[in-house]
Amino acid sequence: MRIKEIKPHARHAFTELLLAVVILLTSCVKRDLEMRPNEVDRYIRLWAVVNTPDGVSSKAAVNTGDVFEASVAGWETSGTVDYATAYTWLSSAEVTASIVGKELVLCPVQTYAKDPMVITYKKAWYPQGTLSDNGQVTFAGDSPFTPNGTMDVLLASAISGAVNDPTGHKILSFVRPLIQLKFKIRKGNSFSGNVTLTSIKVKDARLPMGIDLTTDTVVYSVAANLIVPAISGAAITPTLCTVGDPVMVKPFPGRSCSLEVITSTSTYSDIAVVIDEDNSFVPGKAYTITLCFDREDKITTGSVVDEWSSGATGEGDMNKP
Repeated sequence: MRIKEIKPHARHAFTELLLAVVILLTSCVKRDLEMRPNEVDRYIRLWAVVNTPDGVSSKAAVNTGDVFEASVAGWETSGTVDYATAYTWLSSAEVTASIVGKELVLCPVQTYAKDPMVITYKKAWYPQGTLSDNGQVTFAGDSPFTPNGTMDVLLASAISGAVNDPTGHKILSFVRPLIQLKFKIRKGNSFSGNVTLTSIKVKDARLPMGIDLTTDTVVYSVAANLIVPAISGAAITPTLCTVGDPVMVKPFPGRSCSLEVITSTSTYSDIAVVIDEDNSFVPGKAYTITLCFDREDKITTGSVVDEWSSGATGEGDMNKP
């Protein structure tokens, strides 16, 4: 087979595109190299780790090894830092999700103040959203922002440094403030007929809408029923199967949450799911909830902590009214 020669105008367009990509990827490195001769001693060097309970690698929307674009902001002061005031600088950085520290490249590159008495305090978060001068980050309008429970949130609390800081590099330690819920279904021996799953709703779920950097807390939506995405007529069979997309929400108070489950034949309006090893849902843990359709009028539930930690289980049941 003969490969056609690329026409001159096509080659030119491709070359321009490739050059643009190279320029984009190297712009921060170029600036870094340009500033090093005079400012190398003030160059801010940062590392990052992504932590989960018990140090277990994450299995949420941001997986171990994934690269995500985080925002990093700096506040310079010779006194007490106030995150409710305007930040000094704001950069982005590609972070590789890992429990082992990896160096970041800030874009644009930042430096410490020449005055050794001026300390730079740094915080980082994902998704980037929009940072206001009062320390509030809002996710609305950010391209990764989808208020349907599929968005992960990562937050690294403040670290500080100055031009003559002898401790060297600083590590931004990202934590996950949400919980993740996964769902599996199967039917028991007494459940008959060809029945399909129509929907699962998580009751009183609260979704992340932003971050308050003055307190390092997530700002959540009001409590509402959350429809688990990507459930489209899954058949309920004796074989245990995963349904829908995992959802990430604010940890529920206490040890339980409630579901509404609708099938092609029935509605189960108040299914209680209880965990038994934790006193409450723990941020950073993923819980897999299993729904067993024992009879047409009854669902038995069970839950396990999945991937991030181990051990916690729970169960309960609900009869159809």
